[in-house]
This record gives sequence, structure tokens and C-alpha cells, in this order.
Amino acid sequence: RFSNDYDFDRTSSNYKLALGYTTEKLRFNFTNSFNNDDLQQQNNNTKASFSRNFFTYNPSLSGGYSFTKGKNMWFNYNGRNQLPSLNQIQPILDNSDQLNRYLGNENLKPAFSHNFNLGYNTFKLLTGSYAYVGGNLNLVKDPISQNITTSNGINTYEWNNITGKTNISTNFWSGYYFKLNNKLGLSNSPQLSWSLSENYNFFNGELNKVNTTNYNFTYTFTRDTKTGLNFNINLSPQYRVMESNLQQNSNSNGFVFGSSGSVEYFFT
Repeated sequence: RFSNDYDFDRTSSNYKLALGYTTEKLRFNFTNSFNNDDLQQQNNNTKASFSRNFFTYNPSLSGGYSFTKGKNMWFNYNGRNQLPSLNQIQPILDNSDQLNRYLGNENLKPAFSHNFNLGYNTFKLLTGSYAYVGGNLNLVKDPISQNITTSNGINTYEWNNITGKTNISTNFWSGYYFKLNNKLGLSNSPQLSWSLSENYNFFNGELNKVNTTNYNFTYTFTRDTKTGLNFNINLSPQYRVMESNLQQNSNSNGFVFGSSGSVEYFFT
């Protein structure tokens, strides 16, 4: 009586209509993408079935402009529907675990994300150096979040749309790469970046808003040749600020340091 026997089927079809325009300096593309997704769940023990259908529109836009051969600007936009899964809509019951209960939500709707990117880069052929600057903005409308409530030692899990709210994340970056010594194959690249996010979730049935800000500096030092010792060193100190409206007395601010590297040797 504790066994489960389910079949899951997902059928997807995609239809696209794209428009493009390209010249020596300008390129542009606009794509209209229509998706039809059929989700079906069949309980082979009880013969009960469940199905949902989603027809969604997912546009994308990209382009770029070349001021010169070494100076370029680019941008892109993607709109995407984030569909709920069958496990979120109607999860399979696990009778062997009485302390964790999973509830389905047949009223879940797709969350919609808007993603914007913009950048500029310049390259100098004679020195091999380049510089870049860019930014990103991501918006998720009516995000799907898991709500966990605890009562009498029993955890209950349910997925819900956070209707009327939008998760926001944005970041900006800039950097410069240049060679330190051509004979030794030494180069380096400093980069500055800043990110900000505002995300909503549920905490024990209450709506929680978490704001996070990161300030980051990354320095890369590299030796790249065809003989002898090569290496790559990345150092990334960061300062993070995190705030939660349900845990206002909790201080999650502080410094974070990351590093990575690699070494290789060419025998001759």
C-alpha cells in the first residue's frame, strides 16, 4: 500500500518567426518564439490522470553596432516563461515519510522573466589589450516560491506564485586586459563589478524580502607561453551586504575572499 506507479509525459512544440538585418556596422535580430507544452501525469494504480497545458510567448531581441573594427557595442533581451513542474502542481505522495508533507498547487501559473544585457568593448590590435564595460538587468514577475510551514514537528511544503511581486537582480562590470611583458608572456586583468538583488520568498507562511548587494574586485595574473611554466592566478575580494525584512536583527554583512589558479608546464 506504500508503492507508487506513475507515468509522466511532457510534449512540447515550438514555433519561431525571426527577422534579421545586417550591414557592415549594424546587426539586428528579433525572434518571436511560441511554445506549446502539454504536461500529463497518470496514476497507474488508481487510473486517475492529471494534465495541464501552457501556450506561451517568448520573445528575444539582439543587436550590435561597430564604431570601428576595434570598438563595438552590443545588446540583447530575452523574455521567457518559467513553467511550473508537475511535481510542483501535483507531487507524488511519499507515505514512508510522515514528517514531511508535500502539497500540490493546481493554480500555479508561469512566472515571466525579462533579461536585458548591454555592453561595450574596445580592442587594440598592436598591443593586444582590450577594455570592456557592461550591465545586466533581470526581472522575474510573479515568481514561483516554495512555502515551508512547520506545525507539531511536521513540515508542510507547497509551491505558490508570489503574485504582484517581482524579483530583481542587476549587475554592472568593467575591466581592462593588458600585457605586462611580451617576452615573458605575462599579462594581467583587473575588473570591478557591483551587483544588487531584491528577491521574495516565503518563510513559515510569511512573505520575506531579501536585499543583497555585492562589491567585487577581481585581479587576474597570467603567464601564457608555448614553453616552460604557465600559470593563471585569480584573486577576488568581495564585500557583501544582506538584509531580510523578517530577520532584521540578523547581520549577514561581511567580507568574502575567493581565489583560484592553475599551473602547467611544457617539456621541450
